[in-house]
Amino acid sequence: MVQDMATRRGIEETTLQQQYPKTWSYLKRFESVLWQRQSQSVRRLMEVSAFYSMFAIGDYTFAPWKVVWTRVGNKIQATVIEQSIIPQETITLVACDSLAEADFIAALVNSIPFQFAAHSYSQAGGKSFGSPHVLENIRVVYFDPTNPTHLHLAALSRHAHDLAPPAYAGEAEAKAALAGVEDEVDRAAAALWGLTDAELADVRASLRELKGVG
Repeated sequence: MVQDMATRRGIEETTLQQQYPKTWSYLKRFESVLWQRQSQSVRRLMEVSAFYSMFAIGDYTFAPWKVVWTRVGNKIQATVIEQSIIPQETITLVACDSLAEADFIAALVNSIPFQFAAHSYSQAGGKSFGSPHVLENIRVVYFDPTNPTHLHLAALSRHAHDLAPPAYAGEAEAKAALAGVEDEVDRAAAALWGLTDAELADVRASLRELKGVG
């Protein structure tokens, strides 16, 4: 990672040469290849700074916790990762200040109400199905560490992460436990969004219909 977070550009070439000469030598070998990158935004950035500059790299890239999911697919499946992991461009990233905040957001994103809302307006399977626009169209409240409902959702999410495959792949008991936790997440998320149990049942049925599942 040779990006200067303060300037949002590549580290100055002279600085890289002086302080990280081996890194400079390595990147210099690929300068002609890097200039062939097709993104116009990246090309403009390279023209005004270092040829190894990267686009869309900021403080959020190094947040202590991140909620991530793929932009392409038929389902948005969020998970929580730590600072040391840097996702690639095809991943939607939400920067978080704490594990509890990340677990809370992951719980809401993975819940049935959120999934139904995403399928209702975005094209499942498309290249931008899970792009950041989902958070502009589906209301996810800011995490409040003093709110019991928020903390409950975060705890459920952490439990679900602990039970999820591949750690327990093929174990029927663990799969049943995970399904139970996911049901609790759905109910807690529905309550947060003001949905009754009957409305949640309708949302589940409607999501199955949208996905073509009997």
